[in-house]
Amino acid sequence: VTCMTGGKVEVPGTLTLQLQSVLNVGSSFYSQLKKLTGKAVPEPTQNTQYNEPPPSRMLFLTLTDGTNIVNGMEYRPCSQLSVNLLPGTKILVSNVTARIGVLLLQPGNFRVLGGCVERLRLLYTQERVLKSA
Repeated sequence: VTCMTGGKVEVPGTLTLQLQSVLNVGSSFYSQLKKLTGKAVPEPTQNTQYNEPPPSRMLFLTLTDGTNIVNGMEYRPCSQLSVNLLPGTKILVSNVTARIGVLLLQPGNFRVLGGCVERLRLLYTQERVLKSA
C-alpha cells in the first residue's frame, strides 16, 4: 500500500489488509455511544436541543498492510462490513478505486477473510474509537 493523494486512482491487483478500527460516520456520535453504552450520554451543550437524524450507515475503516496505514470507506452498502468487525480482521481487497487516498469499498472488490488480534481488540474498542473521533 502506498500513500495516495489527489483524485481518482485505480489500485490494481490484490492487497491483504488488516483492520485496525471501524467507525460509522453516517450516524451521530451521540446515538452510537448511547447505543454502545446503553445509557444516556451528556449532550454537547446544555442549551442545545438535540434532534436525532434518521439512521444511516457509512463505515470508515482504518486498515494496515503491516507497514502503512490506509483508510477505506463503504462506498456502497456491503453486507460483509459491520461495526462489529474485530480489530485484526483480515480483508482481501482487489482492483479497488481510491479517491483522495481512501479505498472505496463495495461488493465485489473486497472479501472479509476473518481473524482477530487480541492486542488490537483491546486497544481499539468501539467505545475508544468513537471517543477519539
